[in-house]
Amino acid sequence: MLQFRALPVERGDAFLLATGRGAYLVDGGGGSEKQLAGMLRSRGVKKLRAAIVTHFDPDHVDGILSLIGQGFPITECWLPQSLADVCRSAVGLNCDMRRWHEAEDAAPTELPASRESDIQDNGPVRNILYSGGRRLAGLALDCALRLSEKGSPQDFDALWQGISTCTDQNCAPDAYFSVARKLISGSRESVFDMARDICGGNGYRLCAVAAVAACKAQPAGALTELCQSLSLAAQSALLLWDSPSRLRFFSLESERVDHLIPHSHMMCLNGVEVAPRSVPGSSDAEELISLARGLVEDRFSRVFRYGDRECSVLFCSDSSLPFLSAKSRMELDRPTLVTAPRHGGTSCDRVYPLIESRTPEEDVWVRTHNPGQYKTSEWFKGMKRFFCLNCGGSLLQEIAAEHDGRSWRVLSGNTCPR
Repeated sequence: MLQFRALPVERGDAFLLATGRGAYLVDGGGGSEKQLAGMLRSRGVKKLRAAIVTHFDPDHVDGILSLIGQGFPITECWLPQSLADVCRSAVGLNCDMRRWHEAEDAAPTELPASRESDIQDNGPVRNILYSGGRRLAGLALDCALRLSEKGSPQDFDALWQGISTCTDQNCAPDAYFSVARKLISGSRESVFDMARDICGGNGYRLCAVAAVAACKAQPAGALTELCQSLSLAAQSALLLWDSPSRLRFFSLESERVDHLIPHSHMMCLNGVEVAPRSVPGSSDAEELISLARGLVEDRFSRVFRYGDRECSVLFCSDSSLPFLSAKSRMELDRPTLVTAPRHGGTSCDRVYPLIESRTPEEDVWVRTHNPGQYKTSEWFKGMKRFFCLNCGGSLLQEIAAEHDGRSWRVLSGNTCPR
């Protein structure tokens, strides 16, 4: 029997799929990420076969990072290749502090083309995550210093000197700690204590957490968003580097590829498993900044599909399925549970007509968080069976469904008013 759950996280997506081969978690939500491990255990899940990150939006990845930090057993982590690209670019960064600041202030640039490579052992890639994560933590702090206007030129110079040498594994993090203390002084001291407890003394992870704490009170803007992206990348890289899970990376393709993932009934529709390059090359500030900004873009989300002979589950995440067109439609050839693209919003009106089903009366469509100011697509409301996690502002109600070998049966979930 196949069991599906849209977990009641406060923000974003967290989908749990329990199969005869183990449990898969597709994204981990945000807001209630610290309670995610308890949610899984209360539903009988003591170990995940795979934790899947579709893209690095905090509302999708925070819960998975929390599971890793708490040591929840995860056999494999499936990750966007873009994280390794950001770390590799950080290790190979070749510029001075002035050039970095000029790039920080510049307009966003387009992402460089994807890098292709063969699948290989995780060891070299973990080294890239470790070294890149340390540099990214320092760069996030630099952004936070500029935002908080508490940094002096001497602080910037000292920080840059630390960043430039942080690939040395014997490099003491004392300079980073001192800057972190300056960032969250005074009334923010309690935030520092909390960050120190969370990070267990890891100076670089502390820097990444401190950077976010320092910029939370700042107005939204390009530099604030960059600080948050660099910090998220740093925390992710350092947590994954230290994780016992096997790491698998997936590229993003502009065309539909239907890549079947070995030893799994899961398929990536717009990505292929790759091994990111483990040898850093020279990069400039513009490249690193564009990679960091692109890391959290939902348009770069991977789409996954689970299927056996009786049924399937389509995980659309925040993607608008750009690989579909009038000439490349998607056929649902068996009863399918679909997590609606873009949460069932009107931004995907182009997509819904491109998804054709042989048995529409047996399909189940679900959506998670769709704020009240966003209109629900009439195409979504035209489906035979559709359910919401928080329909019409109602309390979160977990969507639970199971397939018994004949049909999908919905056990709980808010019924959408037409």
